[in-house]
Amino acid sequence: MLAAASLVPILQMRKMIVLPTPTLLWSADPCFDENGSINSASENSQHFARRLYETMHDIGFFKERPYQPLGSDTAANQTLTPK
Repeated sequence: MLAAASLVPILQMRKMIVLPTPTLLWSADPCFDENGSINSASENSQHFARRLYETMHDIGFFKERPYQPLGSDTAANQTLTPK
């Protein structure tokens, strides 16, 4: 997490938007099987499943609402109401 968090200010200095918040997965190897599915017998599997779901939800939200700089024609036609 610290490595991901340390990159955020650097990316922002380069005028990049960093969304969503990085997702921390610790000791993840036992929580997933060879196919990438969550191993429900693992101690942290429920936590990982919830965090990954939340992260994918955030990514989907921003994917449906791409960033448009203020003053652009596309930004002027967008509203702040959810789809």
